[in-house]
Formats: sequence, C-alpha cells, structure tokens
Amino acid sequence: MDEQACDPIFLCQPAGLPRAGAPTRIIRSATDVVLFYGGGDYRIIPTDGRKFDPVKSQDVVLLGYSVGHWDGDTLVIESIAFNDLTWFDKGGLFHSDKMTATERFTREGDVLRYEVTVKDPEVLAEPWTVPPRVLRLNPNPDAGLLAEPTPCRDYDHDNMVTQIRH
Repeated sequence: MDEQACDPIFLCQPAGLPRAGAPTRIIRSATDVVLFYGGGDYRIIPTDGRKFDPVKSQDVVLLGYSVGHWDGDTLVIESIAFNDLTWFDKGGLFHSDKMTATERFTREGDVLRYEVTVKDPEVLAEPWTVPPRVLRLNPNPDAGLLAEPTPCRDYDHDNMVTQIRH
C-alpha cells in the first residue's frame, strides 16, 4: 500500500493539529505554556507577546511553529509552518505546508473550552472550524502523566486494503 495513502498515525507520526485535540495536561509559566499530548508529544508555546520569527517560520515541522497571546481570559495560539505529513482530521483530510491553525482555550471555572480554526489556501476553499470541545478539568494532580511514553508499533499497515487519502 502507498504510504502516502494511509493514515499517518499508522506510521507512528503524531496526530497533528488540530486532530490531536486538546492536550492532556497544560503547564503555564509567566512567559510560556507547555501542552502535553498522549504518546509523549508536547509543544512549548511562548506567550510573552513575541511575533513569529521570520527564520523559524521557514522551517516546517509536524506540529507547526506556534506563538501565543492572551485575549482577556482566553489563550490564543497561532501556528504556522506545518509540514504536510499529518492530517488535520481523520478520513484523509490532508493539508499543505501553507496550513495555519488558530486555537483558543477559555477556562470557565472547572470547564475548559477548546476551539480551533484551520486555514489552508491550497486545500480549503474556506476556513474549517472544529466544533468546540468542552472539557471538565480533572482535579487529580497526576492526571495526564504517564510513567513512560509508550512506543509506537505498527501492527496493521500490511493488512490495510483501502485508500482514504484524496
């Protein structure tokens, strides 16, 4: 099977944005936010008001290059410079390296509202918005922590018989 046609997570790649969804753990400092996802993936996002660095903006990576800022009580994260190896949703919804994503995290008491808008002028005719996800905060101080990341193992690649990438 053509590896370009199968789901990138079958090839042990990160789910990508916004497919990965809301992080399992968020840690905030005075100048940045660290977002942890399952499988050991994480992102460190500066929130000190900086703009995109023109040099870093040229490097394309799996989870993009991100900067954040506060809009009142909402954390807004803007991401650019994605490579095109992930899908932004399952079912073959691929993207180009021109994709941008804007994530919004709003906390209201013990509830976190997560919203994402994806733009990609090479693939999408209009912005694509993920339906808002509402998550209840877990009071367990060990929530979202794994003893060790579990290694990715490809068990099904040889058995796949359909192409779902466009």
